[in-house]
Amino acid sequence: MFQFFGITVPAFQIMGGIIFFVNALRTLVQQDDDRRGYQMGGVKRLEERDVEKADIDPASIAVVPLAIPMLAGPGAITSTMLLVNLYPRFDQKVAVTIAIIAVGAVCYLALLSANPLSRMVGDRGRAIFSKVMALLLGAIGVQFIINGVKPVLVEIMRTS
Repeated sequence: MFQFFGITVPAFQIMGGIIFFVNALRTLVQQDDDRRGYQMGGVKRLEERDVEKADIDPASIAVVPLAIPMLAGPGAITSTMLLVNLYPRFDQKVAVTIAIIAVGAVCYLALLSANPLSRMVGDRGRAIFSKVMALLLGAIGVQFIINGVKPVLVEIMRTS
């Protein structure tokens, strides 16, 4: 599919890195009152500005919060496509598939334990944990960008 559209793996690495970095940055710079727009477990509450936005563009409310969850959103899809293309042999693809299943199991267990853990650590603990995880996600995003830019720069220098 990449060849059909003329897309290279470094292009996906750069775009995936940008997606990860932007999501991390959004979490790092959001104000505390932004977090109050979410119910226990991270479900977004419907607010007045969401209703106003839906009146202007009815598709907007359906697309963003419901159709693209972050567990299977653009970052996860980009990562999966990158891994499958970076490891083309059958045994490598099996390893990637096993890793995806393992991540799914860990996410399931994490989501199961989210409410008890959330009550245990409290609001401040959740805020700190979110910021630390956002830093980690941002670092992963920057590394994706570096890994994607390196081959592009090498190719540019080779052709010069």
